[in-house]
Amino acid sequence: VRGPGNYQQFHLPPDLGHSGRQLDHSDPRGFPDRRPGGLDSHFRKFRPQGPGPGQAKLNCSQFRIILFSIPLLIGNLFQQLYNAVDSYVVGNYVGKVALAAVGASTPIINMLIGFFMGISTGAGVVIAQFFGAGNTCKMKRAIHNSIALTLVMGVVLTIVGLLFNDPILKAIGVPSEVFSEASTYLSIYFWSLIFVMVYNMGSGILRSVGDSKRPLYFLIFSSVVNIILDFLFVKYFHFGVAGAGYATLIAQ
Repeated sequence: VRGPGNYQQFHLPPDLGHSGRQLDHSDPRGFPDRRPGGLDSHFRKFRPQGPGPGQAKLNCSQFRIILFSIPLLIGNLFQQLYNAVDSYVVGNYVGKVALAAVGASTPIINMLIGFFMGISTGAGVVIAQFFGAGNTCKMKRAIHNSIALTLVMGVVLTIVGLLFNDPILKAIGVPSEVFSEASTYLSIYFWSLIFVMVYNMGSGILRSVGDSKRPLYFLIFSSVVNIILDFLFVKYFHFGVAGAGYATLIAQ
């Protein structure tokens, strides 16, 4: 039976003790005689000696999960960096109207990015199941289907976005003062949708097989390109809001 302190407690008759001595029940731990040669020396193997193998593996797994999730966290920050840099550049080198135009497009862009990330996460779950099971044939089929779905949806959403660009902005209540600039910026962004979807799906596929670093490398590179082109098109070429949109399109 379990005694106090998780020790194995054995109530043996006095004449069966290895030390030939009575059990010391006054011990606050409820453990028998601890003197040299007493019963305690024969039952030391039952004492807990620190974390077992299962606990050590759990700690290692937790550490690996943290290492895997760090690139995801940094990647989400860089995803938001695109629009933040566009707002900073046009706000400082074009004017308040241009800044408001980019800001008006932000909710739509964030909604689209969240939608793409959700699709890639769902596809990644299926691919990860086949990868973990060692079923290469079904894993390849799932990857091919995911990429095909991404390309088809990218084309469809680009066409829908270009056709309903202005109605979408009117539906979210964009003021007339910034409507024209917002429409220009958002229409250019819609041309980059297919590239955004391919990136997010590719990232989901790589993460599903345990690689969260390479998607971050691509994202960092494209973000740096976007920053450079933003300053080049807006500050030096004076393309205005359209320059910020073209910088995002090329970077994507």
